[in-house]
Amino acid sequence: MEVLKSIGAAIVNYYNIYSDFIHSIFKDQLGDLVEYVLDIAIAVIIVKAIASIAFKTPGDNG
Repeated sequence: MEVLKSIGAAIVNYYNIYSDFIHSIFKDQLGDLVEYVLDIAIAVIIVKAIASIAFKTPGDNG
């Protein structure tokens, strides 16, 4: 259980670093918008990667 807590704490820590970096470039509401758009884009890329791995047929090379 402690391993999951430490992984969760690391994820939150890295997300805060990512968020602070975005807000250092884009201020206030624009920074929020850029962060939300990047979050959605990253989520789509992760889902697409997982789906391509999960639904790959044995003879598929690509």
